[in-house]
Amino acid sequence: MAAVEVSGVRDVGTVDLVDAVDAVDASAAARRSGRVARALAPWTGRFVHLFALLVGLNLADLVTTRLVLDRGGTEANPVLEPIIHSMAHASVLKALCLAIVGLLLVRTGRTVRVAAVLLAVNAWYTFVVLWNLRVLLAM
Repeated sequence: MAAVEVSGVRDVGTVDLVDAVDAVDASAAARRSGRVARALAPWTGRFVHLFALLVGLNLADLVTTRLVLDRGGTEANPVLEPIIHSMAHASVLKALCLAIVGLLLVRTGRTVRVAAVLLAVNAWYTFVVLWNLRVLLAM
């Protein structure tokens, strides 16, 4: 950078200072984007699939449970029994639970333990949906 002389005053650092500030801003932006990338890392690969499967199984549980109830069946879960008769309330509760699970996934990161828990929960919901389907077929 060449020095600029205006009316006897020499300005040697204005452009250099602007370049330095821009470099610091770029460095800070890179650090922020790195933190964002690390925060989103749990959503890559198999965790996306496991969470998507959990969402799908929850929807299948909601629909199959509703079909069983419409045909005269009863809810076996004592926690859900009071609210399952309202599709809106049950949907809100399931959405809230899924949102909490999603936030926990982002917070905990990708670990074998988290994958094992997701697999276990997905296995449970698979059992529940298959049970509901069995009950539907028997009606």
